[in-house]
Formats: sequence, structure tokens, C-alpha cells
Amino acid sequence: MRGQGTLSANVASTIVDGQLQDVTAQVRATDVNVTGAGLKGDRVQTSRLDVDAKLTQKGKTFQVDKLEAQTDWASLTATGAVPTSVTSLTDLLESDAAYDLKGQFDCDVAALLSQMPNTFGIKEGMQITRGRASGSVETTTQAGRATVVARTSLVGLAGTMDGKEFSLSEPVTANLKLSADDETTQLESLDVSAAFARITASGDFANIDYNGKVDLAKLQAELGQFANLGPYEMAGELASTGQVSIEPNDMGATGSASIKQFVLASADGNSVSEPAADIDFALNLDKEKQVLAIDNVAVKSTVGNVTVREGTVPLDKASPAPMKLDVTARDLDLQKAKPYAVFFGALPREAELSGIAASELALTRQNGKLRIRTDDTAIRNLRLQMPGEKPFAQKDVTLLLLSLIHI
Repeated sequence: MRGQGTLSANVASTIVDGQLQDVTAQVRATDVNVTGAGLKGDRVQTSRLDVDAKLTQKGKTFQVDKLEAQTDWASLTATGAVPTSVTSLTDLLESDAAYDLKGQFDCDVAALLSQMPNTFGIKEGMQITRGRASGSVETTTQAGRATVVARTSLVGLAGTMDGKEFSLSEPVTANLKLSADDETTQLESLDVSAAFARITASGDFANIDYNGKVDLAKLQAELGQFANLGPYEMAGELASTGQVSIEPNDMGATGSASIKQFVLASADGNSVSEPAADIDFALNLDKEKQVLAIDNVAVKSTVGNVTVREGTVPLDKASPAPMKLDVTARDLDLQKAKPYAVFFGALPREAELSGIAASELALTRQNGKLRIRTDDTAIRNLRLQMPGEKPFAQKDVTLLLLSLIHI
């Protein structure tokens, strides 16, 4: 990060018996301009940054009588008592004293997003004209247990593009309650709600139960107004339940998902649809190595059944781990799969394809090379006819394949 601007500060305090007493601080900055690689070429600017604080140290506690921060587009206030040093939630438990902190924030989202279109993926040519994010945070510590309650909402987000106005039909809200003692951290409740989705979760961090529902058409209609969600139109209802575990170096997820009346359409008029599909999954993310381990992903649909077991997918180009996927397909109806092949350009629309396939497929990738291998692919009653050519038909077909692709 790199910053420019003019900064002045005035800090006054007295020290009694090695402790700070009656600390007052005033910080004033003008013409602040911040940029950096993480902002993707954007610049965050404010003509003023004002910070006023008043606090007193009492043992291991800072009593915050006043903390106010103000920019052109945001404000923050806080009061209460906090430890003199906090690096995590459990630091609140190092003293028998009861800590409490109350804070509020308010942000003019239109002013902020107008400075950060690349960072947030705002569509080129769109102007965000209004919208406010606000919220509150309260922390308390009693009887050796710390609790954090946070509430936030995004209201009235709207913009214009090519003379047309767009807006979210409903506010986006998120409510969180989190608690911890010296042994466990508990997600008491999480509730995120919008016109297109609802997600709830609760449990200790070793086993958080979640439930989520997303209307894909509404998701695209609402968020697709502001950000580029891809070249395709989507519809369908996605629901998922399961458990998430969060550890210092790992995050795991197990559960199931279902999608109903799924439709994916392209601008050229092609589309694919799936009336109902069920997915079971067990995944683990190594946050340090940035490697996703796939213990099991099983998809059941009207096209057929596909399973991936004991796979690894590196999420960072610098990761030394190879990609490895063992894929099993059963009862794959090629006639039902043909629309997908047409949609993604593998077959012309006029082609005819039918048959039932089963396959064991191994995919590996490392050092820019993708290796695809199968020595167990069988197709019953295969029929393929390309435009202007004679049909190819076989009762039983066995396929052996070894391919190396440089990518």
C-alpha cells in the first residue's frame, strides 16, 4: 500500500505509576490518497480524515470515553472498556475484569464504490448513485466468556448504466453472535438475508451447522446489475445443508446440496437445463499450502452419476501440490448429455448422439502439463452422426485414452 496526504497529530497524556492517564488525541489528515496492488489500480481518497480519542488506562484495561473517526464517506464511533493488548478474541479472557465495547459505523457506499470499481468488479460504465452500509458491534466479557454481537445492513444500493437505473429490491442484512472462553469458540448464530438468498449457521468452530438457500435467477437479477457474474444467464433454486469446521490451518466442509429447475443460457440462444440434481461432498482446505482436498464429491442427475474421490486441487500457482482427480461416471446418458456438449462447443447442434456410458478417468496436472488417462470406458448402444456424414453405431465400445496437454 502507498499513501499520500498531509497529517498532523496532537496527543496529550500523563503517566501515573507507570500507567497512562487521561489520554487525549486529535489526528487530522487532508487530501488522503491510498493505492496499492490489492486495489487493482483503484485509489481510495478523502479530503479529510479526522480522529478524536479520549481514554484512560486502568491496570490491563483501557477505558475508552470517546473514539470518533470521520472521512468524506464514512464515520465510526466507539466507547467502552477493552484490554490494553488484543490480538484475538481469547485475549479478552486474560483478566477477570468485565470488558465491554460498543461501536457504530456508517458508510456512503456510493462514494466508496465509485472509487473502487476494479476492486469490487463493478461493470464498466456503471455509476453507483446511492446506498448506505451501517451497523453496530457490542462486546462483553463476563464470567470468563467473551461475547461479540454484530449487526450490519446495506440499504438502497442503486446505480445507473446507459441511462437506465438499477437497484436492489430489498436490503441485505447480516447478524452475528460469537462467544469464546479459554477452551472453545462458539458461533451462537449467523443470519444473512437478501432478496435472493438466506444463510443461517451456528455451532462451535469444530462443527458449525449451516443451512442456505439461493434463488439463482434473483441472484443474477439483483447482483448482476452491478457486477459481472459471467456470460451466462442462470435460473434455478439451490439449497445446501452441512457442517463446516474451522481450524487455524485448515477448513473442512461436509454436506449435501440440491438444485432444482436449473437453466443455463447463453446470448446465442443455446441453453441447458437440469430438473433436479443432488450433490454430496466432503472437502478440506489447507490454508497454509492453499490446496483443496476432495475426499468425495458425488453428483446424481438426470444425465447420470459422477463421483470424484481422493482428489487434490492447488488454489495457488505457487503451490507445489499437483492437481489430481479420479473421476467415476456411471449410467451417463449421452443423449441427455448432448445439449451440454453443444452448449460448450464440443458438438454442432445438428449432431445426433445416444448411448449409455461408464468410465473411470484419471486427471493430473503439474508443471503446466495436463494428463488424462482412462483404460476403463465402455459405451453401450453408441450412435453418433455428424452433419452430412453417415452414422456410426456400435452395440459395445471400449475406449482407451492417454493424453498429455500442455496448458
